[in-house]
Amino acid sequence: MAQGVPCGPVQNSQDVANDEHTKKREMLVKIPDPVVGELTVVGCPIKMEEHEAAYSPLPNLGADTDDVLKKLGYSDERLAELHDKKII
Repeated sequence: MAQGVPCGPVQNSQDVANDEHTKKREMLVKIPDPVVGELTVVGCPIKMEEHEAAYSPLPNLGADTDDVLKKLGYSDERLAELHDKKII
């Protein structure tokens, strides 16, 4: 703490990924992915002895678009039009 100013080291993402504390806390986990095979993602920061976090593959890009737009009031016809025009 120089001159009474709180400070600490700045780490880039590679530094964090290679940090011993990050590894021991299992803050980065590998999950299966149907497109690329395996992805490294941020793990659950909350750790409990008797409960292990569950991880699953991420949805594909746009997988929920139709459902979200339907909930916003878009009709099936309008969605088909947007798909035909390659807007979604």
